[in-house]
Amino acid sequence: MILPAQHPLSLTSSGLYTTTTTTNTSPSHYPRLPIGSFFSLGDSYSAGIGATCSWITDSFDPSGSCLKCAGAYPYQIIEIANSSSSSPSSPQPKSRSKSRYDEDRKTETEKEPAPHLYHLGCTGASIPDILVRGWDNRTSQLELMQTQRDSLRDGCDSCDEEGCEEEECEEKGEVPKWATISIGGNDVGFGDIVAECVMWHSNTAACEDAMARAEERLGDPGLLEGLVRVYEAVIEVGVGDGEGEQEFTLIVPGYARFFNEQTEECDGKFFLRGRYLTREFRARLNAMIERLNLVIRIAVAVTQMELVLGNRRGSVWFEDWDGAFEGRRFCEVGEGRHWEKDAWFFTVLGEDDLGGGDEVEGGVDAPAGEEVVDFKKIGRECEIGVFGKGAWDERLLCNWARVLEEERAGIELGDGDGRMNGEGEGELEKLSKTVYPWYVKKAMHPKSIAHRKLGKIIYRKWMEGEYS
Repeated sequence: MILPAQHPLSLTSSGLYTTTTTTNTSPSHYPRLPIGSFFSLGDSYSAGIGATCSWITDSFDPSGSCLKCAGAYPYQIIEIANSSSSSPSSPQPKSRSKSRYDEDRKTETEKEPAPHLYHLGCTGASIPDILVRGWDNRTSQLELMQTQRDSLRDGCDSCDEEGCEEEECEEKGEVPKWATISIGGNDVGFGDIVAECVMWHSNTAACEDAMARAEERLGDPGLLEGLVRVYEAVIEVGVGDGEGEQEFTLIVPGYARFFNEQTEECDGKFFLRGRYLTREFRARLNAMIERLNLVIRIAVAVTQMELVLGNRRGSVWFEDWDGAFEGRRFCEVGEGRHWEKDAWFFTVLGEDDLGGGDEVEGGVDAPAGEEVVDFKKIGRECEIGVFGKGAWDERLLCNWARVLEEERAGIELGDGDGRMNGEGEGELEKLSKTVYPWYVKKAMHPKSIAHRKLGKIIYRKWMEGEYS
């Protein structure tokens, strides 16, 4: 949905997203509950790289290297709240605790404070990026959260000292009372499986190694312990201390299984140069994601138990994003359905799905300074080991460059049968002319329509008091 003029979603100089709300004066309108300001932390699922993008830069990420996209579910929550604020059909709130809300109802003419989003998430993030130090020596997301919270708290304190009106204090910034976080996928190594198995499969041993490592990490108690540390640390910062202590809620969406693992029709399908999507392979990948979601659920339960037993403020909730993908995974069958294009996951050189006529603002251009991949150059750099030793997307590009060179050599030798188009180009050669690095990073990530679905779920539950 493109926001109407009276409901802009705009980036301020301080690096937050905000909305301007108006009030519907219809007698039938039941005023909505405020979602308030909130933090968002995590990895590429939080950054939303699979969604439509405008490559957001802000004070948390001035270079734009985190590849945050406007279609990500945290931004969608703001947009959904904004577009719902003046709708007579807005969700009807259930009874809720007054500990979270200052008033049980608001008058029809009263405006609510504009909610702000402080998005600290970053594509490629893992547990250490949250707690200690981010990749490329970035400030940890927890430290960014603490600094932002302190700044907002100081702003309200100074406002109190100056005798500001409540509205003026809100303009200085409301201290967020909740947050979302998506983390754990990179700690398991799902990107390695995408690079060595799903999108490319030039080495069976490398694929099997990637899958075995992921399965081993899923069984490592350190993963569970790390997630618990993350959730506890985020809640501790959110609650605060002293006079600034408050209730704080953390919402933890899980990950989504990629495939319908039952359909026979997909056994002979593959992505790019990936391995065949046999039922056995699909089931094994799905099982890993289910297991990660189970670990996340347990970590959420352990954290909540410790909060309760320790008589500490705050709460943490698991949100099942996977359930929203039923019937919308790769390899679904049915009349008029495409096994790949109709899935709610992005593929290399694939198209985004905005869903149901809704449009989400955001460009399709490359991030600043990013150019079309030069596969010849990458091939040379991979050969001498100066490229492809780091992130999974670099290894995928190395595999791509290597096979592309083999295909070119095959065509030169007259052995290009089945791989050439009418102009004498190889199939892969044609595909490779307009590839940007971010195309690769988007692979196997949820599209805009999936982020919007999660945004609606979180917004509705918050409105109806289900996270209290």
